Amino acid sequence: SQTVSGLNQNQTYFYRVRAQNAGGISPNSYPVSVTTTAKIWACGDDIQFNYMGNLVSYGTVVGRSGQCWMDRNLGAEQVASELEDVASYGDLFQWGRADDGHQRRDSEISPVLSAKNQPGHDKFIKTPSTSDPYWRIPMTQRLWQGDAGDNDPCPPGWRVPSKEEWEAEMIHYHNLDDAFQGPLKITPSNFRLFSTGNVRDDADWGSYWTSTTEGVTTAWGIIFSEHLI
Repeated sequence: SQTVSGLNQNQTYFYRVRAQNAGGISPNSYPVSVTTTAKIWACGDDIQFNYMGNLVSYGTVVGRSGQCWMDRNLGAEQVASELEDVASYGDLFQWGRADDGHQRRDSEISPVLSAKNQPGHDKFIKTPSTSDPYWRIPMTQRLWQGDAGDNDPCPPGWRVPSKEEWEAEMIHYHNLDDAFQGPLKITPSNFRLFSTGNVRDDADWGSYWTSTTEGVTTAWGIIFSEHLI
């Protein structure tokens, strides 16, 4: 027998074999094919995907609720090494928008609301009312509904967590500091004011969207602060 190492996963290789004994060496056999197996992905393995036009690699972790999560926010340069690790804050999405560049913290601001699911630019769309956060007219609830959503910013097979999934994780924490100590490394990533486009960056809030909507104009978010969740 012969052991061959260094092969790629899920790939077919072709071999010819020969027999040898005291009488000599046989001719080559007909080609024999062997297909290696694919590694079974498990939470804790890395994932690679395209984000803002670049190939990125993120780790994954099992939360205290038992769900599998990415190990950082979309757009984060690294896993948080401390509570106020700015490189781990990531990007700031408007609810329902795709990975179109608007989520950059320094993206330009537009006052023009969109009539389409994809506005066609990379600007943050501020709204004319402090009570109405939505950038699209009319708003639709289907934008972040997992793989069926028109604008899901997550890689294939992943999605924005629901309100119920966030709540199942939140019951294990009491405040922002407690959440940072957990496997998700929650940080005070803050948020962007929908009426002005200004970033709230005083480092005491961690604001996270859910995919869950209520009514026509409401989407649920989760806020972690110094004193409560």
